[in-house]
Amino acid sequence: MSNLASMYSSMGRYNEAEVLEKEMLHLQRTVFEEQHPQILTSKSNIGLTYSSMGKYKEAQCLGTEVLELRQTVLGEQHPHTIISMSNLANIFSKMGRYKKAEVLQKEALQFSQTVLGEQHPSTLNCMSSLASIYFHLGRYKEAEVLEKETLNFCKIVLGDQHPDAVTYMSNLACTYSYMGRYDEAGALGNEVLQLSKMALGIQHPKTLKCMSNFALTCKNLGRYNDAEVWGKKVLQLRRTVLGKQHPDTLVSMSNLADTYSCTGRYAEAEVLQSEVLPLFKAVFGEQHPHTLTCMSNLGITYRKQGRYNEAEELEMEVLQLRKTILGEQHPDTLASLFNLANTYSCTGKYTEAEVLGAEVLQLCKVVFGDQHPHTLHCRSSLSLTYLKLGRYNEAEVLTKEIVELCSTVLGGQHPDTLTSMSNLAFTYSEQGRYNKAEDLGKEVLQQRRIVLGEQHPDTLTSMSHLALTYSELGRNQDAELLAKEEVLQLSKLKLGNQHLHTLKCMSNLALTYTGLRKYNDASVLMKELLKLCQHPGLKEEHSGLLPPISTAAQSAVEVLELALQHLNAPTSTT
Repeated sequence: MSNLASMYSSMGRYNEAEVLEKEMLHLQRTVFEEQHPQILTSKSNIGLTYSSMGKYKEAQCLGTEVLELRQTVLGEQHPHTIISMSNLANIFSKMGRYKKAEVLQKEALQFSQTVLGEQHPSTLNCMSSLASIYFHLGRYKEAEVLEKETLNFCKIVLGDQHPDAVTYMSNLACTYSYMGRYDEAGALGNEVLQLSKMALGIQHPKTLKCMSNFALTCKNLGRYNDAEVWGKKVLQLRRTVLGKQHPDTLVSMSNLADTYSCTGRYAEAEVLQSEVLPLFKAVFGEQHPHTLTCMSNLGITYRKQGRYNEAEELEMEVLQLRKTILGEQHPDTLASLFNLANTYSCTGKYTEAEVLGAEVLQLCKVVFGDQHPHTLHCRSSLSLTYLKLGRYNEAEVLTKEIVELCSTVLGGQHPDTLTSMSNLAFTYSEQGRYNKAEDLGKEVLQQRRIVLGEQHPDTLTSMSHLALTYSELGRNQDAELLAKEEVLQLSKLKLGNQHLHTLKCMSNLALTYTGLRKYNDASVLMKELLKLCQHPGLKEEHSGLLPPISTAAQSAVEVLELALQHLNAPTSTT
């Protein structure tokens, strides 16, 4: 019966394993006392099954009880006691209590190395678990070193295609991805996924974890369509195999929502994030790192939708919690600082954005290194802030540096590289170097249409910037065609009439009409813009940025009305 339960668990059939393990425990209690080693083994197995099912509180209670009894009955250094210490450390890690997990796992590893030896499978599990804790603490280099060591030992002891070897390879691929080594992560992740399918089957939870990691790597590589395909597949399978509220299923929902956001489908992202956030809070708790990640992603979606007040409020909450729970220099905390700096910039708080942006850039250099994608993101954000502050030369120098680094680290067609090129084109335009802005803007627009699609918000931004450049070059007909037929219509469709990007597109098109002496069209559009600017909800949401747009629109309407009166006035004859 015990062997059958173990087989069910190894196959990912946790509900069947739980039933059998509880039945086994009930039978053993009729024969043995509560502290008998076989009773403790059965309780340990049930605790492991609870952990695999996402029942972390039940797993912790049972794991703590078994560890204390084994320490009393078997002694501190008995192999079963060491396994209990490692299991309990894993549960703490899943609950987000990483510091406590690290202390306990280090102790278990030390005992295991002494008692069982460096290359014993139990020792390898302890090493892998400690590497996972380092990963969650944001200590990626330490995680990588330990994962490579574990994988090498595992290949020697168990073979290249053993399920444990596949798991260790998957963990290493995930670490590569978070270190910004996306090509290595993609190659290893694809290899691992194929091995796991052959060794365990496509529906095994370990295969699904490999699939989830590979989808994440695809997203980091800018392969959003692939990320969405794999993300949907793993979510569907996890719902079927593990259940709708299993922690791994919730993580898949959150990851898919993030992919939707990357593809510019903000409404779909918000729906999924709003659905999964209460589930995270219920399953993990309000302050678990997974819950905070979900909250952070929702804040990013709010910002991309132009809902800056909601974004700032949520980002401030997440930042304070991450500082308390994870520490000042944890990668997730740095991500929160970066997000808040971006929101400050979007709301016109450029001085605050610069101060915070410079702070997080220095921290990212220390934690990640100069060429990590996170560091490049921070550089890019700071260069945009310089641009908005009118410090064009500083913005140009920094942006050129970013374009070169992104091209080297991520490749010429990666979305982040295209963003840095777009920022450089916009910098040229602000400097009055319109021919250079046009050449680079055209290149970026062409690449974004291929990589992201015609209707992606970043593609719309490129169209809008190029239309403005045409206007500045006096090519108002080209500007009108691009601004009216493509940018404004698509912006209304994808982002909505009240999104700040749409409002700016309306203002730009009205200016183009003015350049073409189409004063009536310009006046109609400016009046529509002015009416939208007076919307109470919009005025509150964009309190920092809307007044200048509204004031400019009001002035433009007055000037255009005078121009129309002058044009329509009867001509005097002599």
